[in-house]
Amino acid sequence: DPDSLTSAVAGAQSFHLVIAGHSFTSPDQPVVQAVESIPQRFINACDGDVEAARRRFETTSHWRETEGVNTILVEPQPHFHHIKNFYPHYNAGEGREGNIIYWERPGELMPQIKQLHSRGIGTKEMLRHWLYITEYQFEVLCKGDPMAKGMSVIDVKGVGVFDFMGKTLEFVKKSVQVAGQHYPERSFVIYIVNANAIFTTIWSIVKGWIHENTVAKVRILGPSETLSGLQEHIDISQIPEYYGGGLKFGDDKDGCRYHA
Repeated sequence: DPDSLTSAVAGAQSFHLVIAGHSFTSPDQPVVQAVESIPQRFINACDGDVEAARRRFETTSHWRETEGVNTILVEPQPHFHHIKNFYPHYNAGEGREGNIIYWERPGELMPQIKQLHSRGIGTKEMLRHWLYITEYQFEVLCKGDPMAKGMSVIDVKGVGVFDFMGKTLEFVKKSVQVAGQHYPERSFVIYIVNANAIFTTIWSIVKGWIHENTVAKVRILGPSETLSGLQEHIDISQIPEYYGGGLKFGDDKDGCRYHA
C-alpha cells in the first residue's frame, strides 16, 4: 500500500552509476563505467559481454532517472486503489527457492476496463502502476537485492483473442518491452495458468515480443494442470486458497488478493 511507505524506501535503490566526462551516451557510443558498478544480472543477460552490459546498464540508468523510476515508491499513486479494485494482482507467498511470487488475473480485468477508462486510467497510468508494483517487489519485498528473481503466475482464464486489441494490446506490449529492456534476469519462472486452446493464438503474438531466454522460463498450464503444475516450484502451503492451496488470509477465499 503506497500510504504505508516512508521516505526510507528512496534509499533502498541499489543502482550505482560511475560515468566520467558525460552523463549519458547513446547505446551505439562507447561508455566508461567501471565494471564493478554494473549489476551482474546485466552481464548475465548479455552472455558475459561486458561492453554490451555497460551500454545496456547506462541506458537503463538514464531511463530510471528521466522517467522518475528511482523515486516512484515515494511518489503519490492516485490510481492505486482503483486499479487494485478492478484488476486482481498481488504478491503472496514464496517459491521453494525463496522467490517472491506475483499473481495476476488479467481475464477479470477485461470486463472492467471501461470502469478504469471512465476514471481517466489509460495505458500510461496502467504502465506507471505496473512500474510501481514491480519496484515495490524488488526494492521492498526483495530488500533491494540486485540479483533477486521473482516468480509470476498469470491466470488467463476468460481471456479471449478480441481482448488483446487496442489499449489492452498496447499496455501488454509496452510492459513486456520495458521488462525485457530494463529488468533483465529478474524472472525465475513464469506460469501461465488456466490456459485454453484460444490462448495458443494469443501466445503466438505475445512471445514474439519477449527475449528467448525469458520465453524458455514460461510454463503454460491448462485448467486441469494448474494446481499440480504450480507445485513444480511452489509448496502447496504457499499457493493461495483460490487455486486450491493452503495460503489464506481471512475468511475470503480470495483473501490473498486484498491482504497479502
